[in-house]
Amino acid sequence: MSLMNSPKIVQAENRLILLLDRTLEKAFALKTMDYERELIRNVHREFGSKTYVKQLDTIITEIIKQSLLYADNQLKQVSAASIEDSYVLTEEAVRLSTDLAENVAGSIIQILKDEAIYTTHPNQLAKRIEDLWEGERYKAVRFARTFTADVATNTTVYRYRQRGVEYVEFDAELDDRTSDQCRTLHGTIFSTESDYLDQYRPPLHHHCRSSLKPVPITREINPDAEFEKRDFLHQMGQSGEFLKELADEKVVEKAFENIDRFNEKYRISKFILDKDIEKRLMMEKGLKMFIG
Repeated sequence: MSLMNSPKIVQAENRLILLLDRTLEKAFALKTMDYERELIRNVHREFGSKTYVKQLDTIITEIIKQSLLYADNQLKQVSAASIEDSYVLTEEAVRLSTDLAENVAGSIIQILKDEAIYTTHPNQLAKRIEDLWEGERYKAVRFARTFTADVATNTTVYRYRQRGVEYVEFDAELDDRTSDQCRTLHGTIFSTESDYLDQYRPPLHHHCRSSLKPVPITREINPDAEFEKRDFLHQMGQSGEFLKELADEKVVEKAFENIDRFNEKYRISKFILDKDIEKRLMMEKGLKMFIG
């Protein structure tokens, strides 16, 4: 089972969607005709409130906790050596993740701008807001899933580096719904020391289903599969066998352009994510979680 399909992650994702619903409902309670300024002010206020940030913090804590446990289980499956008990999150961990909360608020405001909600006539505003979270509620779901995937995948990479994993493999779910971005990178090997890993780890788009698998230390790395040397037009497997030829060079170029655009618009800063994880990991006072 992939990380993003695990029941605990899905549960946290659904809690995040409900939290966004409740918070936005308060932000959309407009009292003046100056709806543009009031809406921006309300969004900042509601998404900056201590109540919201604390609830968000609890959800993020659960996402990170489950991602750490998932990463350790992955390592246990590919390693003959025993994995020591995981030090994960404790109740003493630092609360109120203000940086991530501000990032969410900024993303919500961007969604409203993308929807051109500020240009709506006041007489139609109430209906427009209702449509945004009813008929078009998928945008809230899309945002929550992207945010959850970003936090979860970054956490697994953080853990792999912490455990001394040298390489990870990009693993896409290949079917008729696979994006060109994920199809292009499927099977690519990244060094955990490479900056490319931070740039091209999942999610690469909304509703991304791809993941990263730790490469066992006993497995010989095919140099042609490494990102820096990979021929993305003629993909080769680990043993050198031909896997698939993508349509043409334009498909690959477009795939990387879409990744860069997605990263610029939706990806949370790695610095913020790593700083948040480090605040939560209390290595000396941590609660031991047994991996079974």
